[in-house]
This record gives sequence, structure tokens and C-alpha cells, in this order.
Amino acid sequence: MTTVLAGIPGVVIYLDDIVVHGPTADIHNERLNKVFDALAKHNLTLNAEKCLFAVPVIEFVGFKLSEQGISPLQSNVEAIQSIPEPTSPAQVASFLGMTGYYLKFLPRYSNTTAPLRQLLWKDEPWVWTQECKEAVHNLKAQLTSPPILLHFSTSCKTMVTCDASAMAIGAVISQEQNGVERPIAFASRALSPTEQRYSVGEREALACVWSCERWHLYLYGRPFTLRTDHHALVALLTTSGTGHRPLRLHRWYDRLCQYNYKLQFTPGRENVVADLLSRSVLVQGTTDDVNHPETDIIQLLHTPLQSIVSLQELKTASEQDPILSQLGTYIREGWPAQVSGELSAFARVKDELSCWNDTCVARGLCTVIPEPLCARVLKMAHEGHLGIVKLKQRCRERVWWPGINSEIELLVKDCPACLVSGKMGNPRPPPLQPLTWPTHPWQHLQLDICGEIHGVPHNQRYLVVAYDLHSKWPELTTTGSVTSQIVVDFLDSLFARWGLPQTITTDNGPQFVSADFSSYLRSKGIQQIHTTLYHPQANGGVERFHQSLKNGLRAHLAQGCTFNQAIRLTLLHYRASQYSTTGVSPASLMLGRELNLPLDRFRPITPQRLPRGVKTRIARQQRRMKQRFDRLRHAKEPNIAVHDWVRVRRPHRHKKLASFWSKPLVLTRRMGRASYLLEDGTRWHASRLKKVAVPASARPQSSEDLPYTFPSPEQGIATPQADRQNAQSLPQTPVLPAPPIISQAPRSSCPSAQGQDSLSPRPVRNRSRPSYLKDFVATFHV
Repeated sequence: MTTVLAGIPGVVIYLDDIVVHGPTADIHNERLNKVFDALAKHNLTLNAEKCLFAVPVIEFVGFKLSEQGISPLQSNVEAIQSIPEPTSPAQVASFLGMTGYYLKFLPRYSNTTAPLRQLLWKDEPWVWTQECKEAVHNLKAQLTSPPILLHFSTSCKTMVTCDASAMAIGAVISQEQNGVERPIAFASRALSPTEQRYSVGEREALACVWSCERWHLYLYGRPFTLRTDHHALVALLTTSGTGHRPLRLHRWYDRLCQYNYKLQFTPGRENVVADLLSRSVLVQGTTDDVNHPETDIIQLLHTPLQSIVSLQELKTASEQDPILSQLGTYIREGWPAQVSGELSAFARVKDELSCWNDTCVARGLCTVIPEPLCARVLKMAHEGHLGIVKLKQRCRERVWWPGINSEIELLVKDCPACLVSGKMGNPRPPPLQPLTWPTHPWQHLQLDICGEIHGVPHNQRYLVVAYDLHSKWPELTTTGSVTSQIVVDFLDSLFARWGLPQTITTDNGPQFVSADFSSYLRSKGIQQIHTTLYHPQANGGVERFHQSLKNGLRAHLAQGCTFNQAIRLTLLHYRASQYSTTGVSPASLMLGRELNLPLDRFRPITPQRLPRGVKTRIARQQRRMKQRFDRLRHAKEPNIAVHDWVRVRRPHRHKKLASFWSKPLVLTRRMGRASYLLEDGTRWHASRLKKVAVPASARPQSSEDLPYTFPSPEQGIATPQADRQNAQSLPQTPVLPAPPIISQAPRSSCPSAQGQDSLSPRPVRNRSRPSYLKDFVATFHV
């Protein structure tokens, strides 16, 4: 029967029962005639004695359907009231099954039936108590005068009110009809032992998600108000939230994204019905969780979802579109010598245009879409959320209109689902900008936190590290927690030993951006430099030391050293080892001498020699590193300037389902070599910025929409030189000077290097035979 009457609106089928309804008599009769035609086509007959026509009230699958709403069938209610008290668990289950069929009409059903359900537990002894008698009596009393549930209307304002308690969640869906809010259905269920351990906010959020998915047929595709008495959910389950949600709430928020809801806070004193339902405990898997599709279909009244663009709609829109109508005339009667205005875009491809179906225009095998339908067609094509390339390929084979490629790019770049999935490519990093080498030790420090380190004492989980950029000399301390006061105490100990630096570079950790830490540095006269957000490369010296530190700690701990011993040994050998960039050890530049290691006892004591050509070597190494970095990373200068629209690539961190890219922002100022200030006040490195097209609300008229005319000889043709002259007339963004390249050290700084332009070889000591071999003939191979 479902197949025979498929496609006829206003028809509800349950097995061999057919209900035909309509808002007016004419519509009802029209639908009824279609049913008769379909039955006659398949040689099906009806029993006239069982048919009712044009009645205001009918009885259908145990319910009474009328213009006022839906109510239980009186005969079934009387049958339930005549049932005697159960005398066995089987009779209790039968009684609960009969009353559970009308669960939608009983708000306190789960609370009322709690004593009866306990009798159904496994290994529970049969004890018929006074509470059980009262439960049976209350259920029969509630069915005597149940509430009338309204028919669901797609034109009325819909509200879903939710609440949660420690044991259960409940909800009610209602609509405002004729100025009065009336219920559509009630629902509640018990929480599992795991769900009972959720926090209050998570239980309230679970109630919202569960109620929306339970009434998915009513809510999907239409706006509604979601009410809760937990004020924190307004921020946690909306896009206005801070984003610092638990992962469970992230998943629930993603499940709610398919609904068009407005979350509204309702005080608990006004949330009476849902609060009552949430305190009515219902065992998982009882009749509340059983769906009754026949009643849902009756209440929905076959409400259709939004239809796609049909061929008839395309034909009608093409006839009403003045551009396509004029275009069809040109195609059939011939093109004029010159066209202007919006038809100029079609003039370029006039040899590919043709008419079909009288009014529709095609370019090759692609249909030209009228302007009113362009947005809908693009949404249809982008339903699978393909990327820009694949979406262009899909549309290129089927549809076309002027400017379709640019509209596809804007659609994909601004699609929230595509942004979440990270389909936008990462921007190329700008060319590497080497740091200016400080002229003397302890002039410029880099400060950072290393940790949390597992498998070590609790009070040593974090390492506070200071790194001298001139000598590459590291200092660190261990701590169980990282606060600004601990960092200040660590710096005090360093300053007492080495003195005050001029500059300290830190990231944007809470310890380094606090007011206490900033005021401490100001009191010492030290300049603080913050790196750009989530760009640790700007603090590259100390970050690279972290790698060497962890490798050394791992090796020493594997040999059985304690954590403190591993730290001391790692620092000793790092400070005494030759650094690849400077060519000398950090101790040589920091202390002016080498540290004595056990191996040095075999080396004769020689006069201390100052390092030679250090600056030249650093400059040469930096040039090599820059060339290698720019070549391997395909670095290029950022193509962004002030007043450009950009998106910021956000870090993943713990927010695994957060969007990869921010909303479009205007770049307001260039702050350094490759850092920029955005309109929201944040400063970002160019490697995290990607230039995007100007949003539709702010972009000027595209060139494809301008009148198309062929240039005359007097007008000339635009040339690159003319474009450059026009570009020079525009206001230019001030560009910061490039960082100075470290020049060769002055000859006077190293007396032994006078007259030398390159590094001299290391001195070689004179080798002689030991005295005890003077009476022997010996040959040494060096």
C-alpha cells in the first residue's frame, strides 16, 4: 500500500489503514481523488462499510484525532482502568506495556512507575507494597483526564525545554498556537551509571542533545528555541563560546550544528515541566525509548523538506530573467555589432551559446543558470563539501554563468564545514630572518618552559630555561609548578651570578605575560620581547636547546643516573662542546676559557687564546642556513599588506575539532620583519596568515560584472610599465629595513688575527718521543 500511494500528499498509511487529511475541503477532496485513481490503477477495492468520509474526528491506531489535537482512545483507557492489580511480574510488565503506549500524555510516568519497575529486576523477590498499589491507581487516574497534545504546525513557533537531574533527563516540545503555548509531546529517560557521574553542565548539555535528536523529525530544517536553566550552556553550546570546552561537549556541539536553534536561558522557577520530567527516573530500554512512527507521521502531516531546483523552476526563472531573455533573442536572431552592460560577459563566448527547451540557454553542454538560482545551485553542488578544484570540475561539466569560478572560491573559503575540516592550504613560510648576533655575552636572553616531564620526581616536572644568544650558554632550574614568582626567583639567582641582560625574549605563556613578571623586568630596566602567537621559531635558540637537553637527559637516565645527575652532566657537556654555528664552545664565549673535562688532563696547559673569526663564521653560517631554509621550505616574501583581508591558522592543541582558520580579519599594521597586527588586536607571524578574498559585504564590484568593450587604438593596451606606474601612485605600506647582516669582526678585536681575512688553522703542538725511549729505535706514525 505504501508503494501504491507513494507521492500523494496528505496521506498516512499504517498497514492496510489509510487516512487522508487536508486543511480545506477542496484540498481534501483533491487528495482523495488521487487516492481513488491510484487504487483503481492497481485494481484495488475498498470496503464501503469500513470507510468514513469528511469526518472531523477519527480513531486511528489507538488515538483520537481531531482538529483540537491528539488524545488517547477512550475505549483503551477504559480497558486499562478495568485491569485488576497485577499478581506476578508478567502481569506487571503487561500493565506497563499498555500504559507506556500513551507515554507522550503522561509527564510523570517514569516517577510514577518506579516502584513497579523494581519488581521486574532480576532476582528481585515479589513484594506487593502500598507504593505499588498507589502507582497503579495514579496511572489509571492520569489516563482518566490526559492532556490533549496539539498537532505539530510548521508555521508556529517551536520551543524545546530541557532539564537534567542527578538521575534523569527530561524535555517537552511545545508550540505557540493562537497566542498560547501548548505541548506537543513529553519525554524523559534515566541516566546510565556513567552519565550520572557527568558534571552538572554536561548532564544539562546531554539533555539538549538527546531531546533534539529524539524529535529530529520535528526540528530538522526549521528554526526553534532551545531552553535550558543552566546559564553556562549559552556559551558552551553556541558559536559565541570561548572554545575551551571539554572534548565531550565539543562532540555534542558538533551533533547540534545540524539544527537551526537559538539557545535561551530560562530560570529554574520557570522551567517546571522539564524539571519535573528530569526527576522522573525511567529505566533504560523501557517503552519511553520505543518510537511510534505512526503517531510521528500523523503529527508531521507529511511536511515536505526544502526541494531542489527543478527543471520547471529553471525554465520559469530563465523566462523571467531579462538578461537570458535578451540573450536568447541574440542567439536566435544574431548578435549586434557591439554589446555592453551585463551581456558583454556572454559576448566573449557567443560562439558556444545555444538555446534548448525554448527558453533555457546553454554554453556547450552546460546550462546557463539565471542569477536568482545561482546561490541555490552552488549549495546543491557543494553539498558534499568538495574542495575548490573538485567543485569547479563538477560545475564545469553541468552549469555555467559569468563569474562562477570566483563564486566557487568564495563559497569554499567561507564554508564553516570546510574550514573545520582544514581544506584550505597552509600558507608558505616567509624567508628566514636571522637574528642579529649580540655583541657581548649575557646581552640578550631567551626564556622558556620545558615540560611537563613524566617519570621524574613531582617537584621537578618542569624546567625553567634561560639561553644566552651570544655564547649559547644555557641555565636552568627544576620546579613542580610554573608561576611568575618562580620565574622571577630563577632570574634573581641568575642576575646575582651573571648580571643584568639588556633584553629577554619570551613566548606568550601566562607566566611571561603576567603583570608581576612585566613589572619585575621594568624595575630592572630590562626590555621584554614577546614572540608572535604560536610561533616558537621566533624563540628558536632556546627551543633548539630543548631538543639537545631532552636527548642528553634520555641518554644519562638510561645509564642509571638520577634526574639531577643527568641534568648536571648534560649541562656540563653542552657548555664544553663546540657549537656548530660559532665554531667554539659556549664556555669559551661566556667565560673566555674552555671548561676542563676528564679528557683534558692529557692535554698540556697552553696559554688562553681568544676566539678568532667568530663573527665572520656566524655570518657565513647564517647565510648558509637562510639559503638552505628558503630552498627546502620554498619560502617567499609574504603577499600580504596593510588593509588586506587574511585568515589566521589556529593551533590544534587540545581543541581537536576546532576550526583550522579564523574568520576573515583586516591586517592593520606591520609590526616587525614578518609579524602583523590584526584588527582584533592580536599579533601573528606571516607563516600563520593567509590572504583571502574580500568578503561579499566588503568587496567592490568584480571586473566580470563591468561592461565589456573592445579597446580602441586611441585607448591603447595596458602594459606592465603602466601597471607599475599606477601601483606607484597608490599609498605604500612602510616596509621595515631588512635585518643587518653580521659583518666580519674588527681586526682590532683579535690581535693575533691582524692581516688575516679568513680563519687560520688551529695551532699544532710539537710532538717528541718520551724520554724512556731515547735508547730505542722507534718509528711514530702520525
